[in-house]
Amino acid sequence: QNEQGLVDEAVPTLQEAAQRLERALGPRHPQCALVATMLATALLEQGRFSEAEAELDRARAIHAESVGSPPMPQFHVLAVRGELELRRRRWAAARGTFEEALGLAEPIVGATHPMLADMHFGLAHVEAAAGDRARALARAEPTLQRVEAALGDAHPYVARGWLHQGELQLDADDFDAATRSFERAKAINERATPPEPAAVAWAECWLGRTALASGEGAPALARLVACVDGLAAELPDGNRLRLEALLALASAQQQQGDGEGAAASLTTAETWMAATRSAEDPALAWVRLSLARLRYDAASTSEERTRIRREAQPLHARLAAEPGWVTEAESFDAWPSPASAPTPRP
Repeated sequence: QNEQGLVDEAVPTLQEAAQRLERALGPRHPQCALVATMLATALLEQGRFSEAEAELDRARAIHAESVGSPPMPQFHVLAVRGELELRRRRWAAARGTFEEALGLAEPIVGATHPMLADMHFGLAHVEAAAGDRARALARAEPTLQRVEAALGDAHPYVARGWLHQGELQLDADDFDAATRSFERAKAINERATPPEPAAVAWAECWLGRTALASGEGAPALARLVACVDGLAAELPDGNRLRLEALLALASAQQQQGDGEGAAASLTTAETWMAATRSAEDPALAWVRLSLARLRYDAASTSEERTRIRREAQPLHARLAAEPGWVTEAESFDAWPSPASAPTPRP
């Protein structure tokens, strides 16, 4: 269910399964750890990071207490934990977790097994976040080649690899290469059996992001609108992919001077995030700070702008406390003076 985006159904199903297992086998049985890991994966997709972390901690503790616990279930716990840290932009923690996961699995399945690809892609994203884009691509490209050689060039997992590679190429400002990678991912999912319309729409989102980054505002906006509409037809409100697509659309709307559209997109995103995420989540703080900036730009008096800026200070402080959100925190310092004439952002 989670793989198909039906997270709202997957979470209560797994929670019920966990309760039944605990009653039947006791709370420290290895099967409880397996279900906890699956539940953490579903919670992660909902953006419920604190709850996902608690389930992973529980699974890890059960494995630690189990004499002779096999390494692969522990590997799966670490794999999900690494993805959690990546989503939180806690780069050092993500690196350590992915490396620990590889250390457990490589002696068993071999260093080139395709099931380890997500760990290598995760490490590539960590390296890109640290500014070492060449090293990130040097890790990602052979990983994708290994997966394609093992599974064939039409496998959905290969499409995921093209998305990873495209994201890294986009981060390195290689827009042509990124576009080719995202087009490959889109083509694989278009030909999939059964069809993967949500995956096609998600590739379209990355093509829109690439167009936006390369300065093609109008084409980017068209692609992102198509992505948002395509995902809405396939996935429930609040789904992670829909949320990220909506935030990308808001960026395009702001760049195109559509402050009203951007505010509507950000407000929907805030509503979805507030329903599932902690108030301390930096991503939620960033969405709220972005909305505050739109109100600030639209304010007609210096008094109103001063009030909005003062109310936004705690959001800035929340972002400044997270190393992975420094750039977003610094954007607050670039707000124009409240006394200056309001100038809507392009």
